[in-house]
Amino acid sequence: KAQQSLATIYYGKKGLKSILEEILKQKGEVLSYGAEGKFKEIFGPYWENYNKRREKLKVRFKVIWNEKLRGKREDIAYLDAKYIPKEFDNPASTIIYGNKTAIILWEDVPFAVLIESPKITASYKSTFNLLWNIAK
Repeated sequence: KAQQSLATIYYGKKGLKSILEEILKQKGEVLSYGAEGKFKEIFGPYWENYNKRREKLKVRFKVIWNEKLRGKREDIAYLDAKYIPKEFDNPASTIIYGNKTAIILWEDVPFAVLIESPKITASYKSTFNLLWNIAK
């Protein structure tokens, strides 16, 4: 039986929260790139609460951030961060967890596409690993 792929679109903070809460429930490592620090900017107190819960659950994140965030987020537990040059400015971020890939556009009304597909997730993981290996 062929593996079914599924794509779901989420709008607004409530939609994004459903993805973020699901990330806390899964056990594996979470990979993320293209993040510009907008999660904290858009969600404020929820961001603080989310990180406390993530640390308590020991959910490990590997993140590739834009160089302009260096020195601003290093005190977060269970987080390995590397940086890519400022020229790689990206308003969207990609979060890879389990067999899912979330592509999030951080705007006033955030928007996300969540793709559930082992093949697509493997493809995004290889992109992440390529970036991780050149990031500093």
